[in-house]
Amino acid sequence: MLTENLFVGLARRKQRILTNVSWLKIQPGNVILKDSISKLLGEVPDEKLVEQIKTIAGNETEHDMQIHHIHLHSYGEHQEITFHIRLPNIMSVEDSHALVTTIRQSLRETLSIEATIHVEPSGKR
Repeated sequence: MLTENLFVGLARRKQRILTNVSWLKIQPGNVILKDSISKLLGEVPDEKLVEQIKTIAGNETEHDMQIHHIHLHSYGEHQEITFHIRLPNIMSVEDSHALVTTIRQSLRETLSIEATIHVEPSGKR
């Protein structure tokens, strides 16, 4: 009975030690995986890039617009930016599309970044 209890106690300790060692081996992989996934799903860009985007977009129109929900996606050396832009609700779909196309082209030429822009109406009718 005493030998059996001693064996069970040692087996449980060994199991705890192996579990802790496994956790230590897995943890660095989790950090690397988290960093990689964050870059793919999108991260908040630094303030300098945000201001550059707002300036470039603002230079393309005299309309009051608000840019928000900005994410930078990195795929190796290739980067893409996604953001939402609020435009006056009196703008037609055609005018909004033309403006967004111009902003995307300016971002491509100036920052070498591809952009996906989601248009939202601003204000009430």
